[in-house]
Amino acid sequence: MKREGLLLTAALLLCLPAPAHAQEADQSGNEADIRQVVRDYFDAWGSSSVEKMKKVLHPRARLFLGARGTELVAQTPSQLYANFRSNARHVRGIPQMPEGSLKIERIDIMGEAAAVKLEVDYPASKVAEQLSLMKFADGWKIVSRISTVRLEPARAGLN
Repeated sequence: MKREGLLLTAALLLCLPAPAHAQEADQSGNEADIRQVVRDYFDAWGSSSVEKMKKVLHPRARLFLGARGTELVAQTPSQLYANFRSNARHVRGIPQMPEGSLKIERIDIMGEAAAVKLEVDYPASKVAEQLSLMKFADGWKIVSRISTVRLEPARAGLN
C-alpha cells in the first residue's frame, strides 16, 4: 500500500507545472530569439536580401499592407522575393532605401506562438507592423504580417 501511495505521489509531482524560474528562463530565451528574428527581418528589408528573408519567413506566411481607404495588398513570400530580385535588377533608377530606426513596442508569447508590435521610423514616414510568429523545429518564423505606412509630410519637406 505504501508503494502505491509513493508511486501516486511521484506521478502527481511530475504533472505539476515547472518551477516559475524555469518558465521565466524559457520565456526569456524565447523573447531573445524572437527579438533576433525581428532584427533579421528588419535587416532583410533594408538590404532586399532574399536569403536573409527566407531565414525568418515561413514559406506559407502571408504579408498584408493596408493601403488607401479599404484596399488591402496581400503578398506571399514568393511574391516578396520576386519583388526583391526585380528591385536588384532595376536598381539604377531606384534610390537606396533610407536608414530607419527599429523600435520593438511589445512582444507577447503564448507557448509556441508570439505577437510582436513594432514601429520603424524613416525620415519621411513611419511604418507600424504587427508580426505573428510560431516556433518550429528550426526556430521562430514569421507566419503573418500586417503593416501600415503613415507619411510624415513635415519631416519630408512636403509642406
